[in-house]
Amino acid sequence: MAILCEKEQYIAKMEEAFKYKKELLKYVKGSRILDFGCGSGIVASAIKQRNSDKYVVGYDQEPKMIEVAQTYGSANSFTTVFPTEKFDTIILSSVLHEVFSYENGKQSVIDLITKLRDNNLADGGIIIIRDGFTLDIEECEIRTKFIDNIDGKRFYDFYVKNYKWEVPAFDGKYIIGSVSVVKEFLNKYTWGWGSLPREINEKINFFSAKEYKEMAKSLGFYSEFKLISQKSYFTYLKKKVILDYTWDTHLVTILHKA
Repeated sequence: MAILCEKEQYIAKMEEAFKYKKELLKYVKGSRILDFGCGSGIVASAIKQRNSDKYVVGYDQEPKMIEVAQTYGSANSFTTVFPTEKFDTIILSSVLHEVFSYENGKQSVIDLITKLRDNNLADGGIIIIRDGFTLDIEECEIRTKFIDNIDGKRFYDFYVKNYKWEVPAFDGKYIIGSVSVVKEFLNKYTWGWGSLPREINEKINFFSAKEYKEMAKSLGFYSEFKLISQKSYFTYLKKKVILDYTWDTHLVTILHKA
């Protein structure tokens, strides 16, 4: 899994991202909720604050994150011990890309979902996933121009040298590639230099919606897809690049256990 770098900055950005993640709360069902890979505990805490009668557990394997969650969060418990209980809803928000990136790719993602299905998900329960997607329309080519070309080129050169998956092209003026590939690069560029030592090791977009659906079916789930807005992401991004294409929604996958 990922090694934390610049913890305070990381936590601050996670809290900023909550404006998108809070959309997940409306899909939560049942009385027992597990926020798996809870980080600073912001999602688990929000669920508990809005629904004091629910039993909410936040799990993360990173002790530093659990320390933050226990200090500032509110849930029934925050723990580094892998849960053995059954839950009606399991949330995987910005978790699976780390499983993919630091373990054994797609197979590790499938293995984790299988483990949660077999050991932690109650009958009729759901797994909510916000992570690891490309929309099926995202293979068209786009062009993106840096506002600060010197900084952008320096960032791009580092990215090409150190990122182990597919990278976009750069003709000295424009970043060129499919939406999914450019989107991956811009995600890193948006987070900036301070987060790059961590982010350069991670691939966020690895399953298409079609692949999610196929995986869900193979594991005995019924899959449902929701699109949530992330318009303010572009407010920030447009300070750094000029885009000829924008994606202002984010895919949420809900797996229903039979």
